[in-house]
Amino acid sequence: MDVWAENLLADGAGRLTGLIDWDRACWGDPEIEFAVLDYCGISEPSFWEGYGSVWGRSPEAEIRRVFYLLYRCKSTSSSGGSGGMIRNSLDR
Repeated sequence: MDVWAENLLADGAGRLTGLIDWDRACWGDPEIEFAVLDYCGISEPSFWEGYGSVWGRSPEAEIRRVFYLLYRCKSTSSSGGSGGMIRNSLDR
C-alpha cells in the first residue's frame, strides 16, 4: 500500500527499474494498490490500457477496489486528512 512516485526508481529514459521502501509490503489483493492509486489521483487511463489488458478487471474486483478506496478515505478523514482529496477520490 505504498506504491507511489517517491518509492519508484527509474533510469534516464524514464523506465521503471526498481521499487523501494517495502515496510508496508503485504501479500494481498492487488486492488488495494489500485485503490491507493485512485486516492492519490495517479490512476490514469493509459495505466489501465496497459496494465488492464494483462490483468482483466472483473466486476468483483471493481467492488473490492471501491471498498478499499472507501476504507482509505475513512482512515484519512479520521486522522485529519484533506476533505478535498477525499471528495476528488470518490468522484473518480
